[in-house]
Formats: sequence, C-alpha cells, structure tokens
Amino acid sequence: LGRRELRNASALAWLLDPRETHGLGDQGLQAFFDVLQAAAPDCLRPARLERARINVEERPEGDNRDRVDLIIDHPE
Repeated sequence: LGRRELRNASALAWLLDPRETHGLGDQGLQAFFDVLQAAAPDCLRPARLERARINVEERPEGDNRDRVDLIIDHPE
C-alpha cells in the first residue's frame, strides 16, 4: 500500500469493520480496543462490537482542515 494515506485508511477500515468480508468478525476491532485500553485504561469499549461501523475520510466539522482518517461509529 506504500504511503498512500487513503488506501491505508481504507485497508484498516476493512480490517476493523466487523461486517466486512474478511471473515474475522469483530476480532480486528477487539484487538484494537485491547491495545487502546492498555494505553488508556479509561477508554470505554462498547459491549457489542459487531454493531460498530468504520468510516473513512470523514469531515465532522465540514472543513477539509478537520479531516479524520478513521471513525469508529457505534450506537453506544
């Protein structure tokens, strides 16, 4: 994938998304939260990760300067 930011973000989103075709279910997202909680113990882990959606290249403020590579969206 080299240094292509969008391709890397898309590949990560595919691996983290429990609904994708990789056959891993929520294992990628579980591993991500394991690492995150080791670094930041107060981080909340949603109970049912299979409900998560992974979005790529979002602009939550509507401005290109505030672009976010990956967003984990969950009903909780």
